[in-house]
Amino acid sequence: MSLPPLHLQLPLELHEYIVDYLHDDRVALRACSLTSQSWLPVTRLHLFGCICLRRVPDCLRFLNALETSAFTHTRIADYVRDLRLPGMAFVSGNRGERKGQRLELVRHILRGLRNLTCLRVYAFEWMGFIDLLRAETGVGSLREALAAFFPFPDLRELLIDNLVLRSSQELTLLISLFPRLSRLDLQMIIQPMVPEDSRTEPSDEIEDLRHCVGALGTGIRTLVADFNTSSPAILGQIVGSLLLPPFEVSFSRITWDSCIIERRQIDDTSLLKEVLGRSETALESLKVQCPEDTWLVDLDLSRYHRLTTLTFVFRWEVDEPFFAALPTFVSGLPSGQLRDIHLHFEIDDTSDDWNYVDWPRLDQALASVHKGCPLLTITFHFYSIVMPAGRGKPDFIQPLKTRLVRTLTAGMRVGVVSSTMVIRPLDDDSIGPLEPLSMGFTIEPEEHHWL
Repeated sequence: MSLPPLHLQLPLELHEYIVDYLHDDRVALRACSLTSQSWLPVTRLHLFGCICLRRVPDCLRFLNALETSAFTHTRIADYVRDLRLPGMAFVSGNRGERKGQRLELVRHILRGLRNLTCLRVYAFEWMGFIDLLRAETGVGSLREALAAFFPFPDLRELLIDNLVLRSSQELTLLISLFPRLSRLDLQMIIQPMVPEDSRTEPSDEIEDLRHCVGALGTGIRTLVADFNTSSPAILGQIVGSLLLPPFEVSFSRITWDSCIIERRQIDDTSLLKEVLGRSETALESLKVQCPEDTWLVDLDLSRYHRLTTLTFVFRWEVDEPFFAALPTFVSGLPSGQLRDIHLHFEIDDTSDDWNYVDWPRLDQALASVHKGCPLLTITFHFYSIVMPAGRGKPDFIQPLKTRLVRTLTAGMRVGVVSSTMVIRPLDDDSIGPLEPLSMGFTIEPEEHHWL
């Protein structure tokens, strides 16, 4: 069939908009890539924009695709923007000549991905990787070896999760490689349990950073630090290194999960205050998950005039929690740009009182803040667990209305979001009469209300 006259053909830009609607339909995208050569760039952008490598077969298939397209005008490597590193072992089970083959496989994949903007280091076998890299480098610079292995000049996001490492300096060197980095996620950073006398914390590696020209980390705007799932000491060293030269950081968005009280090795809230001190002129959003609020006593955010969103998630870790510092802290919040406050509380089905907060003082503080921030909205988030013998889903609306009379009279918008987990015995005929009762749970849909 002949093509329509040129003046009746749609421009290529409209074709690309149409193909964009198929971004999550891989079968259709493959068909489009074979339909017209002019559609190949946009289809490859969707097909290969995000790559998740898990094991050796994934790496081999992807490397073959990269090499097959290497000498075409639509190289697959040019379209990869988001990559998850594989979780395969580098050293365990590989000996002799095969010991470094997996390292070379990953190296061959990474060396051509010059347009990568997001690197996900999830469950990556870091210690085996570093051991092989050190063996190659010898007495040379580890930072230079890392830079050659991760050649991503335009990287914007570095997301690290479930990583085991011996030295915090290794990760600090990795962070320092990317001058355009804007987001840094640090979750489940684990240090192995080894005897103190066998731990090695190289003292000369960080010297590599002192030879860098100019400041580092100036573009990092988002920081996520999860001390609750990490080894607090080593994560504290990594975050602390960002506060020292040659790093110059000032964050606009901070998400911080504080360590539980019983396994707190360091005072991570003091470190958080140092991070906040560096971010006074830039901070726009702060979210903190914590088991207590004593650290709020001397935290003053009155000069953080760009702050728009503030979120606290208070975890229940003691029998009778009481957040005494919260009202005073709220009364000192900055006026101007602040628009949203979110307070999260955990409740169980035996809660008959609301004694975890001094509600009269919090009511007075919110009414006072509303005068300086008339557009401010506060949302209370309640998470409840309902047991079989419980009283059903608790009511949060009416009790909150009676405790926030001044706030509501002043005209502040107050929202309530409630989420309930209902625990029930499983209805399973296969369970015998002498077997213990099996329990299951369901998560009820969130309910949103305005007072």
